[in-house]
Amino acid sequence: MLRHAPAGYNAQTIQWRSVMGELVFLCPRTAREIETGINTDRGSIARTRRRTIYLDCPHCQETHSFKVSQGWIDNYARSVPALAETA
Repeated sequence: MLRHAPAGYNAQTIQWRSVMGELVFLCPRTAREIETGINTDRGSIARTRRRTIYLDCPHCQETHSFKVSQGWIDNYARSVPALAETA
């Protein structure tokens, strides 16, 4: 049993890191969201923020490059029930 939490370990840190969702970027040509299929959390984004990711855009058919820090986590859609479930 863990009696003392490690330094820097608290409930707020756990909550901040545990929010999972899909990493999303914005197409610079169409301003539409580009879904990446990458499920991640804020802690992972913070650790890799300077890395570059290349995405084939389904909206304008071009390949875009983004720094990870330019993306955001889209977890809202996962919390909304499907339309069929609400009818």
